[in-house]
This record gives sequence, C-alpha cells and structure tokens, in this order.
Amino acid sequence: DKAQDKGTVLSTARMLKSLCGERDALFVMNDDADVAMSSGADGLHVGQTDLPVPDARRILDPRQLIGLSNSTVEEAIDSQSQGADYLAVRVAYSTQTMSKTGRSATGTETITKVKDLVSQPVVATGRINAGNIRDVVRAGADCACVDSAVTLAEDPERATEELFEAMSDSR
Repeated sequence: DKAQDKGTVLSTARMLKSLCGERDALFVMNDDADVAMSSGADGLHVGQTDLPVPDARRILDPRQLIGLSNSTVEEAIDSQSQGADYLAVRVAYSTQTMSKTGRSATGTETITKVKDLVSQPVVATGRINAGNIRDVVRAGADCACVDSAVTLAEDPERATEELFEAMSDSR
C-alpha cells in the first residue's frame, strides 16, 4: 500500500506475516526493505528502479529472500549477477495492476528464455489467471504471482483453488 504511512503499512505487514505463518505460506514485502525487516517478512521484492539488491542485503536478515522484477532477458541476467534469490519476469500478459498501464506484454517466450539462462527460480507476473497459468508453467515458470485473479474474484477462495489446480495440472 504505497498510499499509507509506513507505520500503518508495518502494522498490516505484521498481520499478514502472522496469517501467512499460520498457513505455512511465505510473506514477501513489496518495495520496502525497512518494513520487510521490521515485520519479519520472509522476503522482499523490488523492481529495477527500487533499492538495488546489494543495498537491500545490507538491511535484511541473511535468511530473507530478495526477488527482482525483470522485463527483458538482459535485465534477468543482470539480476542474477546482483544475487537476487528469484527473478520475476514481468509482464507475462499486459496488466493494469498498480496503475502500470502501458507495459507491453512479453509473452511466455521471455519466461522460457530467462529460465534457460539463469539458475534462480523464475516467477511469472502480469495478469496471470486460471485461463493462462498452464501456459506460464509450461514456459518454465517455477511460480506465478497473481493479484487481480484473486482479489477481484467474486469468490477469492475458489479462484485461488482454481489457480492451484490449473498450475498443478500443468506440471
């Protein structure tokens, strides 16, 4: 939540960390290394113009993961050299999440190319839903980051189950 004060974000992050812990799920904080550290998040996700991975490492606990978003194969290779624990390939499909319109879709081909060239896990991002997650997995993504497919669904729990089933069927 980029609009809230850090204290409010920290409180929410701690609550989410607790909920994720109860469900044996990882909690990854977006953008804010200080909130990730203070909340005990399992990891931090940053973009190409956010805090560089080496600087984030100086703030975080050594056990906390760092993921880095990438739009191109070249960025992914650079992210690997920075020491990111996982590489997000954005945007698998065009998206309007977080007001990031105008980003062109890279398609699943970029996922495949990145997966062939790096050793870190590859996370696909960008308008992934139950209708296209099979293609994302077949392209080589180890994980998929979803947002609106769950948060905007009439039944978020069922939408999550459908995503999980579709992803599992693709492996």
